[in-house]
Amino acid sequence: MTEATVLDESVRSAVRDLRRDGRSPKEIARALHLRPSVVSHVVQVLARERDAVDRSPADRNVGPAPLAGDLRPHMPRPPAATAR
Repeated sequence: MTEATVLDESVRSAVRDLRRDGRSPKEIARALHLRPSVVSHVVQVLARERDAVDRSPADRNVGPAPLAGDLRPHMPRPPAATAR
């Protein structure tokens, strides 16, 4: 794999368009006559770039993760049964 192939804007643009159409990296490799490993690397690079741009501080979850037992909304307890 050459770095020139990964950095070539025409390859990046073609991979981006084909991924947007829902094609797998292997299908993209066949369509562009490239090795699947090259296309997979380009897909990873594009994903990292997208994530770096899309992640602003407001988008991040800054609160603590819920505990395993705390996944359902809190509901009031039913009234206790009284003995007669």
